[in-house]
Amino acid sequence: MKLSNYIIDFIRQQWTDTIFSFSGWMITHLEDSIFLNNKVKLVSVKHEQAWAFAAEWYARSSWKTWIAMWTSWPWATNMITWIASAYFDSVPVIYITGQVNTNEITHKAWIRQTGFQEADIISMVSKITKFSYQISKPEEIRYILEKSFFLANFQRKWPIVLDIPMNIQRQEIDPQILDSFFTSSEYINIKREEELITKKIDKDINNLIMLLKKSKKPIILLWWWCKLSNIKKDIESFIKKFDIPVVTSLMWLDSINHKLKNYIWMIWAYGNRQANIAIMNCDLLLVLWARLDIRQTWAIKEKFCPDAKIVHIDIDNNELWYNISNTHAKIHQNLENFIIRFDNISLDKKSKRLNQLIKIKKIITKNETSKKEGQFYNMNYFFETISDICPSNTIYSNDVGQTQMWASQSLELSQNQQLLNCGWMWAMGFSLPSAMWVYFAKSKYKIISINGDGWFQLNIQELETIMYHKIPILIIVVNNNSLWMVREFQEAYFAWRNIWTVIGYSCPNISKVAKAYWLKYYKIWKNTDIKKIFKIAVGQKFPTILEVFASEKSKLVPKVMFGNTIDNQSPELNERIKSQIQKILHT
Repeated sequence: MKLSNYIIDFIRQQWTDTIFSFSGWMITHLEDSIFLNNKVKLVSVKHEQAWAFAAEWYARSSWKTWIAMWTSWPWATNMITWIASAYFDSVPVIYITGQVNTNEITHKAWIRQTGFQEADIISMVSKITKFSYQISKPEEIRYILEKSFFLANFQRKWPIVLDIPMNIQRQEIDPQILDSFFTSSEYINIKREEELITKKIDKDINNLIMLLKKSKKPIILLWWWCKLSNIKKDIESFIKKFDIPVVTSLMWLDSINHKLKNYIWMIWAYGNRQANIAIMNCDLLLVLWARLDIRQTWAIKEKFCPDAKIVHIDIDNNELWYNISNTHAKIHQNLENFIIRFDNISLDKKSKRLNQLIKIKKIITKNETSKKEGQFYNMNYFFETISDICPSNTIYSNDVGQTQMWASQSLELSQNQQLLNCGWMWAMGFSLPSAMWVYFAKSKYKIISINGDGWFQLNIQELETIMYHKIPILIIVVNNNSLWMVREFQEAYFAWRNIWTVIGYSCPNISKVAKAYWLKYYKIWKNTDIKKIFKIAVGQKFPTILEVFASEKSKLVPKVMFGNTIDNQSPELNERIKSQIQKILHT
């Protein structure tokens, strides 16, 4: 059996039926094997950046390990940013790179390059992958593939890179005599260590139960692995059983049904004000796999939750020691094993605190919702309005920047909806490619790509891919004719010197762009009826662009300024509302 055929058959057996690629010399054998295997779909794009995002977001939306494949340098080096994105956001993607023939690979440190388009991609990505390996012998292939799929999903999910020389791809192998990773001492030792972790949990749970019994103002900070781990319903049952308020951060907004009364909303530097106030006034913070990064705690981390006992649960022991040194308890544990221990636990409901926070949420929401900014619609109002119109099976793909924050602050997600946000890399231009590949994973869902006018242009070439495959996504482009998130920073610190955000920046005519790619086009402008136009646009079964015009000086509020704690956001609330909130908090 040809080795490249074996790889594709193996991938299909992992319930992976789509591979993203961009043709190149060093993967032609693999691509030909995909063509010959009628159970695996090969989808090509117009740029390496787009297909790397595609694989990452396919994995995020489908909760499966997915495959991206490309040839050697320069294609491989173009991918490093997006391998890093999967690494920082804990996404299980396996990247397969084609490499030059083994006799052309450089083995001398002082020689820059031997083979044409040769690159030592393994060394380059070793710090941003869980496992990276160059296949040197055909008989390794089964062991390495099994190990890669196992590690990508074991405990904290991370990306994997496998580099396969071209001459090895075309060699003949006998699958019957290949060694398995699952019978190896390496696998047995890994599983033994996992069992030891699981056995330690009883004492930790007992301590946490005592804290919960004493707590009057508990709150849960939830991470998105409750979704990836398929225990979303178990988490919600736990929350409702004890009436505990819950907040999320940017990356895990869709890990809980927003219509659940316990959900207070998003903490963050640009988070919802009521959520930031809630977490800073708790007496017990239960952190379920969130890493308490600086955008959650903000810069003065010593003042984060000053009166609370923090209990941090994470499967990655390194993350437990990352940021908040004064955490009361650090529990190294798998979230599934943790949550199941509460099935038969009896605790008093924490309804009083929950009802207080619900009152505060209503007060703040009423105070901060405005319909217009000058002649244009307020963008928080726009996203809040379309929440009620979008189908229950909608998946939003949210690009980076000001528009991302507006959508995250205001979209109310129901049980089956998803909002895909890029986390720590904040790599601009991912919304278009991620949206079209989410469609391949979940074609029965309504896919909406949310973009600002600036980042929309970074992968604009993929409009051709969307049109070629006739992918019926709705592409929202919020156009305020500037890169406002950076512009706002410039105006605060550089006396209105808006270099490349206003000065030197321009936006094409979006309606003509839509026409050039044969897409349908609609717009919302000043006094346009939002509901009427949006219902028409979202109902299309054809690639569609909806351009939403916003004020050039639309500000992103609320936000935390440097030097403040996360519950002290700008602009400040008026004294009457502050007094109301304090009275409720201390009743």
